[in-house]
Amino acid sequence: MTIGDVTVWLEANQLLVFSLIVPIASGLIAYLAAWYSSRQALHANLRNLIHQEEAKFSDFRQAWIDGVRDDLSELTAHLAASDYNDAAVRHRAILLVNRVRLRLNRNDPEYEKFMGVLVAAVEEANENAASPKKVSADSQRELIEVAQGILKREWDRLKKDLRSARLGKVN
Repeated sequence: MTIGDVTVWLEANQLLVFSLIVPIASGLIAYLAAWYSSRQALHANLRNLIHQEEAKFSDFRQAWIDGVRDDLSELTAHLAASDYNDAAVRHRAILLVNRVRLRLNRNDPEYEKFMGVLVAAVEEANENAASPKKVSADSQRELIEVAQGILKREWDRLKKDLRSARLGKVN
């Protein structure tokens, strides 16, 4: 069979050839279009899930920052309070110390420094429980400064994650 024979056969059966080729080509094009469309939809869903996950992590991190800040604020108020001798106030202070300790990451570069300052402030409050001034302003300031460093680093990380999520980047 030569090319000439194929050409003659195609001319003789032109209607048959087009009747078969057009539906096959249309079906193939429809299949490819559906495949491409579903692939794009899957990628869009995946990007959406990643954005939702990032937003949820950011919500958790924001709640963590708020919780640590609230606990430290209350703790410093209790350590400086004139009613620190009261058992309920001391119990609440111990509870807050433990809540803060459990929330902090031991691998944080300032963890040891923070814990040292925190323990020193609590010990100072315990030693001065009978006096009107429980914790010195220097102890409170140092505790707050170290805590602010940790919270600021987490806040910057939160902002970076939110920015990445908005831009569609995955960390």
